[in-house]
Amino acid sequence: LGVLHDDARELRREVLGLLRDRDRDGVMAYAQKFLSSPGRKDGLYWPTAAGEPPSPLGPLVGAARAQGYAKGDAASKRSEGGSAFHGYRYKILTRQGFHSAYAGIALPNDASVALHEAVGFEALGIYREVGFKHGRWHDVGWWRRALAQAATPSEPVRFSELDL
Repeated sequence: LGVLHDDARELRREVLGLLRDRDRDGVMAYAQKFLSSPGRKDGLYWPTAAGEPPSPLGPLVGAARAQGYAKGDAASKRSEGGSAFHGYRYKILTRQGFHSAYAGIALPNDASVALHEAVGFEALGIYREVGFKHGRWHDVGWWRRALAQAATPSEPVRFSELDL
């Protein structure tokens, strides 16, 4: 539990570090998208020139590219999990020692269900009327994807301790 608590604190620091005064009105807000518009810094990633500080997702994009993922690379989009992003996420979770990934989806959402099932998630069940969205209650479906066999249970590896 202590390891998970420390990881949660680390994640909280990283998430809070993504807050910015995006429209210079004194209100801190999160980006509304991952990729910035061309020539703008309105997302979490934008290209930088040598010597400029990286965008918030810059180091992760660099690590993904070092793993062979490239923008527009059809092979990487279909690799291990349907998309480069998902495949990279599953590799990290597996290297940390996790053997399952879970997804909760507010229903109905045929596109999200199809995406998750296309990358290997299997339906587990539905919690009735537990999610409130767009002014009404929704059922939430739960899916699981096996990442690896848990041969010998062990404590998960902290994200900060991974050699990425």
